[in-house]
Amino acid sequence: MSVRPDDNARSFADEIVKTGLAADVSRVSRWETGQAAAPLEVLKAYETSLALADGSLTSIAVALRRTSTRDEPTRAKFSPARLQHALDTVFDSEATGASWLDLATQVAAKPESVTLPGSVWRSLTVQLVRELPRSLDHAYLARAEAVNLLARHPVASPRLAEAITEYATRDSDEAVVAARVTALLQRYGARAAGSTAGLHDAVHALAEPDLARLLAFGAATERIEPEPAQPLSWARRVIEGRGDSEDPILDRLVSEALFHSSYSHRFYAAFTLALSPSRTGVAAGAAAQLESAPPFVAQRLADLLGFVCTEAERALVHRLVTHRSPDLSVAALHYAGLTADSALHAEAADPGLPESRRFLAQWWLAEGSALKN
Repeated sequence: MSVRPDDNARSFADEIVKTGLAADVSRVSRWETGQAAAPLEVLKAYETSLALADGSLTSIAVALRRTSTRDEPTRAKFSPARLQHALDTVFDSEATGASWLDLATQVAAKPESVTLPGSVWRSLTVQLVRELPRSLDHAYLARAEAVNLLARHPVASPRLAEAITEYATRDSDEAVVAARVTALLQRYGARAAGSTAGLHDAVHALAEPDLARLLAFGAATERIEPEPAQPLSWARRVIEGRGDSEDPILDRLVSEALFHSSYSHRFYAAFTLALSPSRTGVAAGAAAQLESAPPFVAQRLADLLGFVCTEAERALVHRLVTHRSPDLSVAALHYAGLTADSALHAEAADPGLPESRRFLAQWWLAEGSALKN
């Protein structure tokens, strides 16, 4: 497809019909105004038409529908051919977040028809769990939602429990366990502790005795934190200077990503911003405010940058890795670790830094850099 974002509903409808899906002007209008939930197959067609990364729209849709109180469809149409293609991709090719999500949505669409041997599920779940902590942006969210969906499958679920437990707790060092749990849950900064965020459903579905040690690190209980004074004022400072007209949805997303009392809300708001056209401007705005902001606000801005950071903010992240504030340093270290920033080498070897910071830098250097797809 070659539809531009500013084309009208009829253009989109015509292009979607060409893919074999049912669409018309009325349906496109309802999908785009939120009056009706677009099927996942339609969202994939949108990704193609807008030249977006595979899984970028579908992953956030599956996540928001899973966590919504509204009864919205999360299932794809079951297709044996599509299931086979997804299996072939994750086994024989370079698996992407989109291919994992394709596999999981097909399994969820008709779980009774997916009867793989336990050893196959074991191999799949170990690979998925090992890829998850190193994934960025939509690549992480697509894999996280694949984990949540597979946690509901009667045969895949216990294998997934084994894979998560093995990854998170196979080392006896408490610092290693904490680092692995933090990476699995993409918890940026120290204040993010106490939330399972993107893996909330999976962790609770897998809460067996074997996972007690993982849950002991605060993954089981959501921690509620107070909003600062004038949160909208800080959100507006992040948005100002972008040259856009006022956008109440963007205002709300930035405000929730920074200051909602629930980390899960901040997590999904930040992911939505990271997958939106506003990412570059929000990242620049957060970076511009961070070093002059009060400590609490600065830490939240650093958390947000962990989701929306672009190459333009690389120098700031480099500086924050050695910041005197542990919260800012941990948030920056997470991004630096995923992107194999050169600052990690200096941090890992600096005898003047606390052992915990040196360890985190060393751990990321050993873990490997990011998976962006």
